[in-house]
Amino acid sequence: MRLLLLPFLFLALAGWSTPVDSLVTEEWFEQALVHYDNGEPDSFELMYEKVAIALEKQDDLKGWIVKHKNLGKKALLDGNDANASMSFLEKAFEENLFRAPVSEEEWEELGYLYIFTGYVQNNEFEAFDEARNAYRKAEKILVEKLGINDFYVARFLYLPLSTIYTMKGDYTAAETVLKKCYQICMAEGELDYAASVLSDLSVVYLDVGDLKKAEGTCQKGLEMDIRDEVSLALLNSNMAKTLFFQDRLKEGLPFALAANRFFQILIDQGWAEVAMGWLAVNKSLVGEIYTAMEDFRMADLNFGEAELLLTNIYQHKYDRDFGKLYQTWGRSKLASNDPESALEYFQQSLKSMLPSYRAENPLQNPDVRSLYGENTLMDALEGKAIALNKMFDGYSDVAYLKTALDCHESIFEVEHQLRQTYFYDDSKLYNVEDSRKRVGHAIDVCMKLFGETQDQQYYEVAFALAEKSKSVLLLEAFLKNNSPGKGLPQELFEEEKTLQGAIVEQEKLLHDLEAGNPGDSVAVQEAREMLLTKKMQFADWQNGIRQDYGHYYNNRFNDKPVAIRDVRETTLAKNETLLEYFVSDSKIYLFVINSGDFEVFTSARPENFKEDVLALQKSIQGYFNTNDPEASCEQYTSQAISFYNLLLKAPVEAGLVKENVLVIPSGLLALIPFDVLLTGEPESPCQFNEYPYALLEYNFSYGYSATLHYQLAGLPSRSPGSFMGVAPEFEGNNGWGALKANVELLKELEKEWEGIYALNDSATIANMKKALENQSFEILHFSTHAEANTGKADFSFVIFADGTGNYDSLFVKDIYQLRLLSEMVVLGACETASGSLYDGEGVISLARAFLQVGSRSVITTMWSVYDGTNKSVMLDFYQNLQEGMPKGKALQQAKINQTRLDARSAHPVFWAAYVPYGQMDPIRNGNSQGLYGLILFLAIVGILGIWRWRKPKKDKKKG
Repeated sequence: MRLLLLPFLFLALAGWSTPVDSLVTEEWFEQALVHYDNGEPDSFELMYEKVAIALEKQDDLKGWIVKHKNLGKKALLDGNDANASMSFLEKAFEENLFRAPVSEEEWEELGYLYIFTGYVQNNEFEAFDEARNAYRKAEKILVEKLGINDFYVARFLYLPLSTIYTMKGDYTAAETVLKKCYQICMAEGELDYAASVLSDLSVVYLDVGDLKKAEGTCQKGLEMDIRDEVSLALLNSNMAKTLFFQDRLKEGLPFALAANRFFQILIDQGWAEVAMGWLAVNKSLVGEIYTAMEDFRMADLNFGEAELLLTNIYQHKYDRDFGKLYQTWGRSKLASNDPESALEYFQQSLKSMLPSYRAENPLQNPDVRSLYGENTLMDALEGKAIALNKMFDGYSDVAYLKTALDCHESIFEVEHQLRQTYFYDDSKLYNVEDSRKRVGHAIDVCMKLFGETQDQQYYEVAFALAEKSKSVLLLEAFLKNNSPGKGLPQELFEEEKTLQGAIVEQEKLLHDLEAGNPGDSVAVQEAREMLLTKKMQFADWQNGIRQDYGHYYNNRFNDKPVAIRDVRETTLAKNETLLEYFVSDSKIYLFVINSGDFEVFTSARPENFKEDVLALQKSIQGYFNTNDPEASCEQYTSQAISFYNLLLKAPVEAGLVKENVLVIPSGLLALIPFDVLLTGEPESPCQFNEYPYALLEYNFSYGYSATLHYQLAGLPSRSPGSFMGVAPEFEGNNGWGALKANVELLKELEKEWEGIYALNDSATIANMKKALENQSFEILHFSTHAEANTGKADFSFVIFADGTGNYDSLFVKDIYQLRLLSEMVVLGACETASGSLYDGEGVISLARAFLQVGSRSVITTMWSVYDGTNKSVMLDFYQNLQEGMPKGKALQQAKINQTRLDARSAHPVFWAAYVPYGQMDPIRNGNSQGLYGLILFLAIVGILGIWRWRKPKKDKKKG
């Protein structure tokens, strides 16, 4: 081999010294290909090197890229050598080229090379992250740089890229790309591919649970004038799946069987492996349908046929398709009450997707370092955990439970990795919501382990699990906004702010376009694509931060739950109890923590839980809008007693609930103000000023999670004494009801609280932002109208003046861009705590937005408040703050004052809307004025004493 180096070196030098024209280079390249085909690696390498030197000498960058791409294709298609293919392709990556591309042709060829790279990574290595990165590079070049949006790009870039987005769970990105792909296919008359795109789009809707859209999309494709068996097969298969998820089994089965026939036609036509893979997936679906019909024999038959098809294709190659099949088979075994077989299939599923995991013992789980962000991997771990739980029920071996719990810890790791890849917040929300059932199962496992072992650690693990499922995205955003940024240059903070600001503006533009252009108009689709582009640019920026400032990035996204010890020592105030709830499909878990106790209570979730929560809420909010106030009163009274018994009675009777109570609700419980719960039957029905409200015994405040509350406690107090009040004038025009007391309230507060008051026409967003640029405020008070958007919570808004007699809107998304750093924000407006409710993330609302950007506490409203009552409650509240009461206590006392009025005014509709979130430290020291007076008095006495002490000496000298 060493002898070969001499002629190789000679030829290499000759290549540099002797000019070579392009025809000779082509001849050398053809000779290299012949040597490659003949299996002569040394001769191939020698000739290949000559070609490479010649191309660089000729400055033929386009030829360099094209030839490496062709070598990559030849290695894969002729030699079936994916590793060699990637080796050739990598030599033509942008960072490995002998110079940077300049011409459009050079850039275009590089873009096509990245498309093929994506194909190899996706289909040969199942390296989905690497494939997505390659497709993304191709998109940057071909679409963003060169403006190419043709059918080739649609078919070979957009379609596979959308599949990866769907598989990862970034559904909005997938939907945006697929709709663009559909537009291109329709514009170029490619109806068959357009129908295929609709099939992929229906999968996106299936995965997010929008079955109506999924069915409509499949129907639209099936009604198109197409003859393509591929599109017809996929559309029939997805229509069957859509109907299956709607429990319309008898309707769905014919579509699934029709899909089988179309796939078989494709196999007969020579599609071989591809069609066999599709047929295997569809037979697995048929097996699922038969499982739901409880025909387990037919289910096993179809699963077995699917396994045989995949084996014939892949010859036991590790593959995601095998993983999904074994999961489906495992769920079928669970349904037939055969957990032992189910466990074997889930174990096999994990082995299919994790080549390094070869354990035969089902009690051994994969190494956490081998896990990656993929939905199917989570499903396998979840299925295994459920099977292990059922195995424990049969054999009472705690080893099964411990392994099940370990599965759930692994799932959290996969979820965390997945969230870091998403472009859209709604994809992250879906990820968090999707984990709720898994968390409920994991907590149930912990309860069983505690019952078996009496080991307190399982209570603590259960609490940590509940915390991991609560307001994860809020915590992530809070840490991002309030991290110290050690080691991160200031210019990068500014760059991030600019990128995020551009995203917000594009989101607002898209929101306006969608409101005015229902459906998928060209303008709406273009706005969606631009938004995705901006989000991708921000993702690229974040990846750069992750690589260059890894320590900062990891600290910023550290979602480790707070420990019990830290809850006691840092999170809870004196004489305070934490009540944290987790509501699963069948149970309600309550974690109770105070300075000396930690207990967990479990109760059955009421059958009509959702209906009862909404009924309680309606009975309060709609009391004066009902035609039957007596019936409304009876409903409220009954529900308020019932929920007290469900949520508070057990820990109260156990003596665990102290005077101050921090409530961390779960799901629908976020809609209940605990103040209104009744500790017993009222002596006189509907005499609301005599009702035994929980408010009278407990000072309730609220948090999104104990971990976030712990982080809020670590924020420094803000600018003592600084106050900013905002109150536009409302005379009943431009769609907003008249308000008389909102401006009057702030004028009253101005007498006691020095600061900046933006009233009437000066209550503009610009004036507020200008003030925030110059200082932070201890208190910001917004006395205005607001509106919750329950469909798109980030577009809930607070109303400001625009300075010209009209109004302007500050959206939740705008608040995310502010840097408030306040001690307290008071939202004296309607529905500021309302928004989109998510079981895990809580209510996405205006109140939450202010906590996210740095306010230590927020006083917010759950429904429309009465103008006059708002003024009186708020004046009492601020007077109590002046006297040194903690924020929550000050609000509690103001509410109690309202209940001491007449029977009508004591109804909860007037006072219960006000809800305090966050840290409840006092704003003022109640003894500060007396202390200042004492200091002044002592100072005067001291001065007089000094004067009197000196004066006799002076007189004596004179004498």
